[in-house]
Amino acid sequence: MTQEFHLSVTPVGYVRESASENLPLRKTYLVRTELVAPGVPLAEEQVEWPIADWLELTEYLIGDPLFPTPLSSESVDLVSFGKSLYSSLFQGTIAQSWHTAQGIAHNRTEPLRLRLHLKDPLVAQLPWEILHAGDRPLTTNTEILFSRYHLNPRIRPLNSDPIVEPLNILMVLSAPSDQQGLALDQEMYRLQGELQNHEGTGLDIHLDILTFPDREQLTRTLEQGQYHIFHYSGHSQANALGGEIYLKNRHTGLTEQLHGEDLAGLLVNNGILMALFNSCSSAGSGDTSLAESLLKRGIPSVLAMGDRIPDQVAITFSQLFYRNLKREYAIDLSLNRTRQGLIAAYGSDALYFALPILYLQPGFEQFFPPEKRPHSVSRPVPAVASPQVPQLSIKKDKAYYQQRIQENTQDVEAYDRLGVIFYQEGQIEDAISAHQMAVLTDAHYTDAYYHLGCILHEQGRVQEAIELYRQLLDLDPEHPQGNIALNQALAHTQAVSSLPVERPEKKALPDKRRSSKRWVTLSSFPLDLGRFGIIGTSLLGGVALLIFSISQEYITFVNPWEDPVVVSPSPLPTDQPNTENANQNLVIQAIAEFNQSNVEQGIIHVEDLLDSGVVSYAKQALENAPRELNNEPELSYIWGRLVWQALQQGNRNYSVDDAIRYWGIPIKEGFQQAKYYNALGFAYYAYNDLGKAKKNFELATQQTESEASPELLTAYAGLALVFAQENQEQKAFEFYEAVMDRAPLAFQPLSLGKDDWLWTNEAIAQWSFLGDRLPQVAEKNN
Repeated sequence: MTQEFHLSVTPVGYVRESASENLPLRKTYLVRTELVAPGVPLAEEQVEWPIADWLELTEYLIGDPLFPTPLSSESVDLVSFGKSLYSSLFQGTIAQSWHTAQGIAHNRTEPLRLRLHLKDPLVAQLPWEILHAGDRPLTTNTEILFSRYHLNPRIRPLNSDPIVEPLNILMVLSAPSDQQGLALDQEMYRLQGELQNHEGTGLDIHLDILTFPDREQLTRTLEQGQYHIFHYSGHSQANALGGEIYLKNRHTGLTEQLHGEDLAGLLVNNGILMALFNSCSSAGSGDTSLAESLLKRGIPSVLAMGDRIPDQVAITFSQLFYRNLKREYAIDLSLNRTRQGLIAAYGSDALYFALPILYLQPGFEQFFPPEKRPHSVSRPVPAVASPQVPQLSIKKDKAYYQQRIQENTQDVEAYDRLGVIFYQEGQIEDAISAHQMAVLTDAHYTDAYYHLGCILHEQGRVQEAIELYRQLLDLDPEHPQGNIALNQALAHTQAVSSLPVERPEKKALPDKRRSSKRWVTLSSFPLDLGRFGIIGTSLLGGVALLIFSISQEYITFVNPWEDPVVVSPSPLPTDQPNTENANQNLVIQAIAEFNQSNVEQGIIHVEDLLDSGVVSYAKQALENAPRELNNEPELSYIWGRLVWQALQQGNRNYSVDDAIRYWGIPIKEGFQQAKYYNALGFAYYAYNDLGKAKKNFELATQQTESEASPELLTAYAGLALVFAQENQEQKAFEFYEAVMDRAPLAFQPLSLGKDDWLWTNEAIAQWSFLGDRLPQVAEKNN
């Protein structure tokens, strides 16, 4: 049996900022044990780390792996930095707990699994894979198995039943003609040879190779096969859309981008258990990386590269990793042994052994039956999702489980799975009810306790969650996710929250979408909201408002199973030569403001560019904003506007999904402004998802105090459009009249097309149609 030792690192404050880099010179963190073996004491330490110095040192040591520079003997090397990271991580009671865990594992001749949960993107950028203990890197030790993890209670439960051999791998090779050439053929032949040389021994592995596919071919292949591992070799990069891989357009041979979040949905829907990216900088940190996108969607194991990797190293890595996997070693043990091989091949002074970054979700029993897995005997977590159920879409799954309950009201799995689906849709109260029904139906169904506890915990009902976790562990003492969840809930009841935290206050900026002088208020009579149907049965007695107000963190704004919808284009504006310098100056000014953390002023410059229709210049400014500003609500909002305008100009590199993703970020972070909801309303209206459009417009009305505010009238206009599409003409015209009574000039179709970027051609045409139809409806009612 493998012993577990899980550590989390949580930021709790900072000392002061560097004037040059806008980074904290020193930050305070809480290092805490999340899961330990019986007999190992729990521990936590508040530590202070020189994060700015470490990041600078990381950049210096890593440099460019494709063109490594030898380090001088006087400089800090990988070994000394690795020892520094090790001693900084294991301090005080954490070190005592770690030594106890090592002693117990050694006495039982069992491996010890060390997992790190790094909650700060800055800390995640550090090369923890070079941790150095004793005379060698810890990550090359076959007795201590190292990985990172990304704990997310919203993730679909892990089906840990051992696979039925063979282990099916889909290897995708991609090299578009407009990208730098890669030695993909060598990697393919070496891997084929490696598996054939050991055929008939060890794990039965079946390898399919897909060369230079486009999105359609990749989707079809995944849907037709039953693959366990998705292996990608080619070009990739990080970006604000969850990273991307480069496929090859079948017609032009040029690059066809597949964003990380789209890829994640594709892999999850087709049952992939592990994703391996033998491509440059695919691990990354934060929302810009491929690894992060897949982990958030529930892929239990992701192995990616922390930086650029030379062709020959990538080939050697693939060969060594699959050689160990075929020998039936666990994933983390296979990787540790692979790191040993990379050091043997390229030396310990090269960073290549630390480039692979493994994320392994707790509770994932990996691929092999316990009796066949060397050095590791662990009990699988009970499966929740029925393997016979095709994960095609949330709507289809919901209908499937509802039908099962109609046929058998004692179907506990159907209740539990339905609760997970309600959770994904943001219907929290319905999710709680479904999981409660599962518990009542079968008091021994452990996953229902876990799911219900997770929801109640994040709703602030911590004591109820703790009781559920304890009942779960009474039924199943070795449930790994239950132990982690209980430890986290108990920590919330302790004095951790009283630790000093210094955080700069975030402020949402005022909406600069329209100039206030455009708005002409002709009347300010009170409106009867009930008369217009704003709040009523459509909100299920206020439940939807509750969902958005207290659980923004797990609202799903995008349905990744549906094809992206693109707004109908209008002609792309052409920059005049005499404005090019002015546009470039605005870009420079915006970047300078962002680098000084003057977000509001920087966004004003970007808005000026977007007002002129020069999306490419605006994008250049936003892409150069420091990564520390990624969580600024207005930066996400302006990114959404850029995507929206690019779509209307005919740019097919974006979809409405992307705008929804950006505009949903501020709300999930707790910034509930009417303009965010209105933007989402128009996006879902373009998607023809009238239910979500209506919900967002209704929520926008709740964020405004003045009955003549621009955002309130925009929300009313959006509701008029939705009701018109639903053939509820009376309600549509009530809202239309309310808007036109108050601001008739601002909402003339010509004014909307000229002055308001949020309105698409289709929305303006529908608005104009409403105005034309109004006299006929009025005459009909009279």
